[in-house]
Amino acid sequence: MVAEIIAERILDSVKAKIKIFPCHVNRASSCGHPCERFLFYSRAKWNERALHDVSLQLIFDEGNIHEESVLSRLKSSGIEVVEQQRSFEWKELELTGHIDCSIIWEGKSYPAEIKSMSPHTFDTVNSVEDMVNGKYVYLRGYPSQMYMYLLMKGLETGLFILKNKVNGKIKIIEVPLDFEAAEKILKKLERVNKALKEKKEPERIEDADICIDCAFKHICLPPLQFSGEVGVGSGELVRLLEEKERLEAETEPFKSVEHRLKAVTDEIKKLTEGHESVIAGNFYLTGKWVERAAFTAKPSRYWSVKIATIK
Repeated sequence: MVAEIIAERILDSVKAKIKIFPCHVNRASSCGHPCERFLFYSRAKWNERALHDVSLQLIFDEGNIHEESVLSRLKSSGIEVVEQQRSFEWKELELTGHIDCSIIWEGKSYPAEIKSMSPHTFDTVNSVEDMVNGKYVYLRGYPSQMYMYLLMKGLETGLFILKNKVNGKIKIIEVPLDFEAAEKILKKLERVNKALKEKKEPERIEDADICIDCAFKHICLPPLQFSGEVGVGSGELVRLLEEKERLEAETEPFKSVEHRLKAVTDEIKKLTEGHESVIAGNFYLTGKWVERAAFTAKPSRYWSVKIATIK
């Protein structure tokens, strides 16, 4: 009984952090997003943004903990750390942001962003190119964020300090300012600012991998058009998807729900393996093979599935 009460209290404290805040400017952290309509909505319709779930909030909280850990390790190593969480503003572009810290090395200042990663992602990201060409949207946006900080500070090189969430290993990647890539971001922000002044929504992109996780997909107009195979797995797939949705909404994720959730997810993958897009009831699924490189284990591959509700 005591364990349940404590777990519920922890969950309530996490839920209390899930909020939407007003946004009236472009943010450096999201300027690398590939969809201009998303950037438009982030400002014009910020109050209609879908709230993220408890699982994602826990990831955010863990990121903050890892950031403090890295900062502590830098300082204990005798490295000069300044400008923690310093805010920046570029009025002409209506752009704001804040940098995790700056590192002073041999008289030079290097803006630094601290990112904690899963072991697999940590092992596969070894350069700016790995981020730009990464399969995750958030990874591809990291360099854009840094380019904006470098331009605002008038510097040529920044640093990404990466931490493996599991074993604590640290990896540091230098980020030289890419003027061509930065220019594309500036032009994009100018178009977004113009669209806001004219109150005209930019064209949306046609990319299910991005749209499926978008916090504004419920208001994106015209409605997202999903196309795919119907009837894969028949009613069993719909039943599993509905159960997965119910489990994810469970108010006590610290109990045995995770075991059943993993089992259901594995069953969904088996039913949809090899089908790149599937419509099942009120759900839309996209899937693809993901190759796993040979690091300490043999190379392999697994079927990755994304699920969106299209009610």
